[in-house]
Amino acid sequence: MSRIRSLLFPWRGISLAATLATVAVLGVRYLGLLQGLEWAAYDHFLRWRSPPNLPPDERIKIVTIDEEDLHAGGQALISDRALARALRNLSTQNPLVIGLDLYRDLPVPPGQAELSKVLRETPNIVGIQKVAPPTVAPPVALAAAGRAKANDLVLDGDGRMRRGFLFLPDNKGQVLDAFSPYLALWWLEDQDIRFESLPGDRWRLGAATFEKFGAFDGGYIRAHDGGYQLLINYRGPGQQFEQIPFREVVRGKLPPDWAKGKIVLIGATAESLNDRFTTPLSGYGSIRPPIPLSGVEVNAHITAQVIDAALGDRPLIKPIPESAEILWVLLWSVLGATSVWHWRLGIQIQSLQRSLRLWVQQLFWPAGLLSVLIGSTYVALLAWGLWVPVVPAILSLLVASMGITLHTASQAAQLRQTFGRYLTNEVVTNLLEQPGGLNLGGVRQTVTILTSDIRGFTALAEHLSPEEVITVLNLYLKAMLQVIADYQGTINAIMGDGLLVFFGVPTPQADDAERAIACALAMQLAMTQVNQELDDRGFPALAIGIGINTGECVVGNLGSELHTEYSAVGAQVNLAFRIESYTTSQQIFVSETVLENVDRQQVRIDAAHEVNLKGVKDTLSVYEVGGINGNYQLELPRVEEQFVYLPEPLALLYVPLEGKSVSEQFLKGHLVELSTQGAKILGQAKTIQPQPFTDLKLNLLNQALELSGDIYAKVRDLGEETTGRAFWVDFTAKPPAITAWFLQMVVRLSKEQ
Repeated sequence: MSRIRSLLFPWRGISLAATLATVAVLGVRYLGLLQGLEWAAYDHFLRWRSPPNLPPDERIKIVTIDEEDLHAGGQALISDRALARALRNLSTQNPLVIGLDLYRDLPVPPGQAELSKVLRETPNIVGIQKVAPPTVAPPVALAAAGRAKANDLVLDGDGRMRRGFLFLPDNKGQVLDAFSPYLALWWLEDQDIRFESLPGDRWRLGAATFEKFGAFDGGYIRAHDGGYQLLINYRGPGQQFEQIPFREVVRGKLPPDWAKGKIVLIGATAESLNDRFTTPLSGYGSIRPPIPLSGVEVNAHITAQVIDAALGDRPLIKPIPESAEILWVLLWSVLGATSVWHWRLGIQIQSLQRSLRLWVQQLFWPAGLLSVLIGSTYVALLAWGLWVPVVPAILSLLVASMGITLHTASQAAQLRQTFGRYLTNEVVTNLLEQPGGLNLGGVRQTVTILTSDIRGFTALAEHLSPEEVITVLNLYLKAMLQVIADYQGTINAIMGDGLLVFFGVPTPQADDAERAIACALAMQLAMTQVNQELDDRGFPALAIGIGINTGECVVGNLGSELHTEYSAVGAQVNLAFRIESYTTSQQIFVSETVLENVDRQQVRIDAAHEVNLKGVKDTLSVYEVGGINGNYQLELPRVEEQFVYLPEPLALLYVPLEGKSVSEQFLKGHLVELSTQGAKILGQAKTIQPQPFTDLKLNLLNQALELSGDIYAKVRDLGEETTGRAFWVDFTAKPPAITAWFLQMVVRLSKEQ
């Protein structure tokens, strides 16, 4: 079951990222914010697809009316007489059909009667009318003969013409053929190809199946979809149809058989007649304005498109269904999320370690998928005429990839934050962002080492449940770790109730020793608040001892590939632990090397001691620090310890502690003076005094010679009696009952004495 969960876990993140990306992209798409981008991408695909040097389509000819033709007639419009003469001259070559792409609802003298006669008597002339408001009526002769077709076209919001009509209703509800497709039918009927009605408002024409354009097809959002529209599949850029000026036709200077059996269109190309349109093939750019097509050329493209589609030579452009588009967007969301998830470890490492190679790896997959996406949509349009929206798919790919990237980067940040719970930000940065930061090995450098320990915590823990021990420790550690962070210490280890902290790791600083002393003082001062919280919860108070040493250590990554720790090792670290072991409650001991690295005038030294280290001949000087001035102004309160004489000394047994072991040599003595923190003990005659800093275990004896609970203490000093039997101790741990008894005794005797 766990294996199944591990296999499904990645897909949970992928599916979430892909779903959110798909919903977001579709939401943006349905708001219409991607429509312009999708139109531009579609236009670019059409231009890439169109060969620049196609030979002219021989089936369709165009008679153009340009500015020179207007000037030749001496008026703004071609006269009816000139138009009639041109139509008669064309008819002599027996064209298949003549498409008159000119609005002629009003006469243009002279020659109205001549033109009407030509239009009535020539059965293969087809004229135009405008059906959508504002309407333009057709020539009366053509309307009466049923040879006036709708010439409406559709401009998109960016002013480009991408759509035409197959047929559309007029204002009376009568369905009219569109002008260009109707001209194509003249060509197709000779090959016995006619429209056939299919279910679902579809039409078949030879090899082509026409489907009604929808308001959300392709890149459109809430587009006008009245009538029966089709997307225009332009044949190519430039002049795709052979053209001849109108004036040449009027003069009868037609090339031999130029119009024979052809579809001939007559239309305006003059700038002044304002019958020019920007199309997807017109191009984009501010330096070179888009090159428009005349209305008659647009009609010629539509006519050629219908013929080619019916013959199976060139497919119609068809948008994919909306449901397929949603699945398409979802697919690329999944692919984007999956590709990045596959390399998520690289992203996490990349977020932590700056690596050009990892950047290249991360860019390769999205770039590769982007290339496949664009290439596949282009091939779909090129080979099958399918308009597969590319912009929403690209956006979903990028959004899903970005979502996984942000997720993994967040995980990396959490990893860094988690790492930072064990090491300082400086160490994390050194490990993760410096070249070779994660390599095994180390370097020699000077480090200031601070160690601390709760006095008598082992004995204290015996009186608490495991859960209470953890609660006490966490309260204590929370305060101490915050203080250490404030003074930029590197917490190397938490050893139960002990702490090992480095200053100057990984980067040594001039004030490392000074900050270590200030940190130690702040830790001792923070114990007041810690003990207040412990008392509020019913726990006994804690006291800590701190030792500080400065020396050369080996700093780096220690271990193996299986387990690595960033630490400092060496004799100086061990020496810091030894110095700390000499402290009692609320004491801070530092070595000589620490004071060598600070301004001694700024440090309050309360006492100096010479200690003997096991296995070392020379003595070690340690100093008890009580305050520091300068930048920190921290000072421990001076407490005058008050001892009371016991009228009746308390019999006890004591035994030196060697490391964690208890000596077998039990010695007898009496507790003769007492304070809340320590006592004066008088040993039995001929008993050798324990040396200063020796740890002792004490047990009081009652009259029945029964032992009390264990009391732990450290020898502070030796008495001055000539007998050589007295020594002073500081208590490090006492059972709660004895603590209360000693306190009552000190208070009572203080009043009496």
